[in-house]
Amino acid sequence: MGLPNWLSLFRLCLVPVFPLVLFSSLPGARYLAVGVYLLAALTDIIDGYVARKYNMITRLGRILDPLADKAMSATVLVCVAWMWTDSPPDPVSWWLWGAVAVYFIKEGLMGIGAIVMYRKVSDVNPSSFPGKFSVTLFVVACTVLLLFPGLSGGWALMLIGLATASSVYALFHYLLAYIRSTKRQGTY
Repeated sequence: MGLPNWLSLFRLCLVPVFPLVLFSSLPGARYLAVGVYLLAALTDIIDGYVARKYNMITRLGRILDPLADKAMSATVLVCVAWMWTDSPPDPVSWWLWGAVAVYFIKEGLMGIGAIVMYRKVSDVNPSSFPGKFSVTLFVVACTVLLLFPGLSGGWALMLIGLATASSVYALFHYLLAYIRSTKRQGTY
């Protein structure tokens, strides 16, 4: 198992660390949690770069890398929505929980598609620019919302709206790639 896969495993190990740090009583817990999140994002960039540059792309890596991304993104998004939820909920918290729902539906559909594709052609499509762009927008949006909990509702809504819209676009992009791959393999 090469360095990119080890970095993905490390990123998976950081998933439970994020909420433990965020909701701890440590001084500056929010900033420490953002550090954990950004460390995970950095390992994602490094593992992708190393895998492509040194031709270390593996089937295991094509599963571990997105699994680590999805687990961390889902955890952070739920934690951010939880932190922004007021009583009674305001429009930002409704949008955040809507983004959580869209994210889980999208990732569920993509997970089912990956399983079906793996069974049909013994592989999954690699990540694409729209998928990576969507992850990047979520990292930016969640980091800003974590660092600035008093951010105006309009800015928060715009950040979450853009990240969610890019996520839906990525879903359709992956759906088209899935259809093209299975047609090429004659399994559609």
